[in-house]
Amino acid sequence: MSELLSLRDITKSYQCGHKSVPVLQSLHMSLQAGELASVVGPSGSGKTTLLNIIGGMDQPDSGNITFRGQDTRNWRATHWDRFRQKEIGYIFQFNQLLGEFTALENVWLKCLIAGVNSDDGRTRAMTLLDRLGLGQRLHHRPNQLSGGEQQRVAIARALVVEPALILADEPTGNLDAATGDRIFDLLCELQSERQIACLLVTHNPGLSQRCDRIIQLEEAQNTATKQGDTDV
Repeated sequence: MSELLSLRDITKSYQCGHKSVPVLQSLHMSLQAGELASVVGPSGSGKTTLLNIIGGMDQPDSGNITFRGQDTRNWRATHWDRFRQKEIGYIFQFNQLLGEFTALENVWLKCLIAGVNSDDGRTRAMTLLDRLGLGQRLHHRPNQLSGGEQQRVAIARALVVEPALILADEPTGNLDAATGDRIFDLLCELQSERQIACLLVTHNPGLSQRCDRIIQLEEAQNTATKQGDTDV
C-alpha cells in the first residue's frame, strides 16, 4: 500500500480566556491507501480535533500535513472545499442527515455538490442504498427511518463519490450494540471492497480491535520526542 496521508509535528491549542490549552502536541502519524485505522484515547485527548484538522475544517498551529504527497500548507480555501467534496467522506455519531430530504436525496446531494452528473449521481445513490438494504426506503425521510437505517444512509452518503478517505467520528456511538456491530460490518465490507482508507474514532475497544491498526493518540504525540520514530 502507498502512503495516502502524513501528519508531521502537528500542534494545536485553543484559547480559554487568557490561558492557552494544548490539545495536540507534536503529533506524528500516517495512513496508507485502503487502510482501516482506529484512533483511540481518553475524552478530551484531541480525537475529534485531529479529524477536523485532517479534513481542513480546522488548522493546526504548526506542523505539516501531506495528502498523496501534496503539502496542504499552501492550499487555499477553494482547494480545501474541493478536497472535502471529492476526497473525503464523513460519518458522524449523529448522522447529520437533512430532515426535509429523503434518504435518496440526502445521498444524491453529495454527488451534486461534488460535481457528479445528476443522472449518474442518482444511479450511484440508488445502487449504494440498495446495497445497504434500503432499496425500499429510498423515499423515506430521516424521521421515518430507524437509527440504524439513518446511519446506513450516512454511510452511503460518505461513500457515494468514492472518496480516498473516510473520517468516521463515533459512527456507532448512538446505536445499540447489536445494531452498531451490523453497521460496522457494512462499513468494513464496503471500505475493503472499494479500497478506501478509513480513520475511525471510537471508544469501543471491540471495533478498534477489528481495524488494521490502532493509533494511540497519546503515543502518537510522544513518538517524535521519546523514540525518534515518525510513524505510529
